[in-house]
Amino acid sequence: MLTWTALYLAYVLHAPPAEPALRESAEPQLAIEARTSKPLHEAVLDAEFAITERNLRIVNHLHVGSSIRERGHADFPDYEVLLFCNLGYTRRMLEGNPAAILACPGRVAIREEKTGVVVSALLFPEKGDDPAAQYSIRRLNEMLREIVRYAAFH
Repeated sequence: MLTWTALYLAYVLHAPPAEPALRESAEPQLAIEARTSKPLHEAVLDAEFAITERNLRIVNHLHVGSSIRERGHADFPDYEVLLFCNLGYTRRMLEGNPAAILACPGRVAIREEKTGVVVSALLFPEKGDDPAAQYSIRRLNEMLREIVRYAAFH
């Protein structure tokens, strides 16, 4: 005859493992954006120039809109994403806030809307106590603001 304890142990030992809990950040990632009347290709060229002038390396250029159009959605507007990095800033940022890797590489998006072109960027999370990391994060966010302004208003 099985006791309750034996039944409980049999259940616990043969039960599937519990799924790990997911944590969601309470802080939304901040974004900046500017609207412009210039054509999308000019905003992209100005964003590329502004990125490289700040000693940031463009590591990829995603042509999201044209890729979607190639898959049969002929009326889909243009969306371009420029991915960039500077390993010196990134190292210092990650030493103070390892979770900031989720924001890497930096990115600037340029998209077409009916009312014009929108240039936008996600800012890096300003967390941590390390002064060097905080300097790097603040400097990268300043550069992102400058890049968006230049791409939209130059």
